[in-house]
Amino acid sequence: FSKRTVHSAPRLSYSGTNRRMAWDRTPTSCGGCIVGVLILFLCYLSVVDRLSTTLVDEWLDSVRNDEIQWMLNATRHQWHKQEDVCTAFPHLRTRMAAQVSMKASHLLISALVYEPLDYLEIFVDNLLAFTRNSTVIMLHLSSSTNYTEAEVTTLVHRHPRVFINCHRYFTLAFHGSLAHAHLENIGWARQLGLDFHHVMLMPSNGWLIKLGVEDYVRKHQASLGNAFSVQFHRLHWEIPSEKIFKKRYSIGWDLQNVRTRLWCWEPMRTVISPGNKTSYLQTKHEGSFYPSHILLTLYDALKGINGSNTPGCSGDPNVWFSNTSGLQSMMQTELYLEEYVFSTWAMRHKENCMPADGVTVLAMHGGSHTTLERVNANQVS
Repeated sequence: FSKRTVHSAPRLSYSGTNRRMAWDRTPTSCGGCIVGVLILFLCYLSVVDRLSTTLVDEWLDSVRNDEIQWMLNATRHQWHKQEDVCTAFPHLRTRMAAQVSMKASHLLISALVYEPLDYLEIFVDNLLAFTRNSTVIMLHLSSSTNYTEAEVTTLVHRHPRVFINCHRYFTLAFHGSLAHAHLENIGWARQLGLDFHHVMLMPSNGWLIKLGVEDYVRKHQASLGNAFSVQFHRLHWEIPSEKIFKKRYSIGWDLQNVRTRLWCWEPMRTVISPGNKTSYLQTKHEGSFYPSHILLTLYDALKGINGSNTPGCSGDPNVWFSNTSGLQSMMQTELYLEEYVFSTWAMRHKENCMPADGVTVLAMHGGSHTTLERVNANQVS
């Protein structure tokens, strides 16, 4: 055998008339090509992934916005719909009047419900099991759900500490109707003659897992303890409005659009946070608590003002009419007022609910709106 150079890679050759071409592919050059191709391929995948993720996210946001807007438009005619459950079921008023005479309550739990009776039974049983006999529960039955007389009677007769708001209003997520219904619950409790010192706002998907909520509420007075924590809340105090809001009413659910609609709602500027500069506190309302006189003052303030027959701001499709109170105007406000109204009002009257260093008694798990909520064992002692 003749001696020849041994290559670690095969010699590729092409033989033809009067010519010979040969390429030697060494391991180094071949590996570099492969690495380069892989890098380009990975970069391509990264760009495609980011682009597709962005497009999907934008599409989902668009679908979500369109879906919510469709629900709002489809139900707009129901916003001022009101039903009087006590007119339909007259014995309820008499029954609850008898219950009032036995109750001197420290804590009123306000809950907005729309679920079937089977679920409500479990929900109410949980609240009763983890609260004292001095705590009463006020339920608002959404007018969007049809309850029979037997179902409503069952709730009141089986649970002596449960009261039903005789007035039923339309309620919808991402809508001012939720804050409106909570305030109506508080006003109705006073009208019934209930004696309560604090109010806790309870979602119908919240569950208590520990005793002691009354002691915690009495000790801390108000759930403003994390007001200055960016992790938990958004606090904007004494900031020029032009730095936060757009100049025109805007739809959509990004933060700036929501803030703009908040400021277009006139009672926010004239009652809850008046002044030349913007001041508001956004918190989760689920599990929040405040002294009753703070929220009753808010109820009276909103109920005591009427509209000016003009839109709240340029481009606002909602006109606040002169025969509509600030409380009723919440029913035509397309944003989650419950996250702003209660906490901002309490923050502006913090000196009347000191020490105001508590936190909400429900821990949130999951998304911001569809959540599984329960009492945080580290919060309630």
